[in-house]
Amino acid sequence: MDQTDIQTDSQTDSQTDTRRIERDLADVLQQVEAVLDKQGKGFAGIDQEVSRAVCSLVDARNLLAKSERLGKPTRPSAQLDHINGLLSVLASVEYPLAGIHWPRIKQVRDDLRKLVGAGASA
Repeated sequence: MDQTDIQTDSQTDSQTDTRRIERDLADVLQQVEAVLDKQGKGFAGIDQEVSRAVCSLVDARNLLAKSERLGKPTRPSAQLDHINGLLSVLASVEYPLAGIHWPRIKQVRDDLRKLVGAGASA
């Protein structure tokens, strides 16, 4: 394998990671919107849906962090901090256990919409 092959493989990995991050963020956005659609309809299943959204967001965050560590960022560096913040908010929507914090979920949804839209310009 010569240097050109290594560069091509690296570019392919970066492109694959970029597509996967975009897909993961779009999935999280859909999951968060599905949770918001249940507002006022009870809490059945919401905890599992929020957990799936958190896991998808963790996947996107981990890929973004990997690309940063390798020196080949797939998105602007500030987005890693932003995604970490969204994770904190999303992970906290069920606490205290008195109910779901709908405004937090709406905040995450609105920020995800911006991130998903920003992916094409990154």
